[in-house]
Amino acid sequence: MTQSWRERLEDWPQDRLSASGLAFQLKRAPLVSVEAVRVRDRTGALTDWNSAEYRVETGEPGRLVAILPFALPHPEARGGGIEIDFTAGYGEAPDEVPAPLRAAILHLVAASYGADRGEGGESPPAPDMVDRLLAPFERVRL
Repeated sequence: MTQSWRERLEDWPQDRLSASGLAFQLKRAPLVSVEAVRVRDRTGALTDWNSAEYRVETGEPGRLVAILPFALPHPEARGGGIEIDFTAGYGEAPDEVPAPLRAAILHLVAASYGADRGEGGESPPAPDMVDRLLAPFERVRL
């Protein structure tokens, strides 16, 4: 379901930056929009990054891309140096969530239901079916 998120970072994590250092991948997907990007100045105040200096690539993965000649701004003070407000998700209604994701949830609930009824005491591992249903939605990282 579509939700609003705020991601707080000390700085731009290297593992989510593009090779050029101009693009940053957001953690939640699919990205719908970015409402604000704020960076701490040396006084500790958050200031908005001018949206004319970057573009937003929606979808999976969603990215912020600095428009040349600009670059991703670096915080001058630590302690939540960067804040990104964004919206991500598949839609407003349950029917907009892809069917394989809905089916995976149903399989997990069914497996947990058996454990709650005294069949072993612990939640069983996710059925193989869940792994197969979720595989197309997992991000591959090298």
